[in-house]
Amino acid sequence: IVPVSTPVTQAVAQVAPRDQDIVFSTVTNPDDVGMQNRPENMTGTSDAVNYEANIDLIQQIVPKVSNIGMIYNSGERNSQFGVEQTKAIVDARGLNLVLVTVANSGEVSDAARSLIGSVDVFYVGSDNTVVSAIEALLSTAYENGIPVIASDIGSVQNGAVAAISVDYEKVGRAAGELTAKVLETGLRAGSLDPVVVVGDTLVINRSSLEKI
Repeated sequence: IVPVSTPVTQAVAQVAPRDQDIVFSTVTNPDDVGMQNRPENMTGTSDAVNYEANIDLIQQIVPKVSNIGMIYNSGERNSQFGVEQTKAIVDARGLNLVLVTVANSGEVSDAARSLIGSVDVFYVGSDNTVVSAIEALLSTAYENGIPVIASDIGSVQNGAVAAISVDYEKVGRAAGELTAKVLETGLRAGSLDPVVVVGDTLVINRSSLEKI
């Protein structure tokens, strides 16, 4: 089984028997799916968001930034991990992270409106809920002249200003290679080391940049 994303992998890992091999893809923090215990039946690929590089990017695009708005679903463990990482970096730089939680994608627009007047920029971390509602966030942000910096290339393609993104083609290929090894060799998935792909690709949406 090849589950994609942290929530899907968590769900699969909970119900799959120990003789079912699992090769996950796009899990930001492998410990969130139990990889710290190195289960015999599971390996996969991690998209290691480069939070520090993205905060660098925010400060380059918005040099006078003081308040960074971040909307996230606290029910997503990967999102909570992203908030923790971002807050540590922001605090160390003397900046302020303004947080609003949502339970589903339908709440993202209202959450964005609640931050207008309080933040200089929106940052989208590794949150599946917010990414799925990126258009609603962008509409509210750009109406008010606030840039949106993301962590993934897909959000930039959909209108976010920029991101230091993981190369998701590399993530997918690595997951495919691990899956092929399991199928071709008969090795248990857990005997194969997981692969970490760190975000290192700058992507910019120039039309969005012009809007702000």
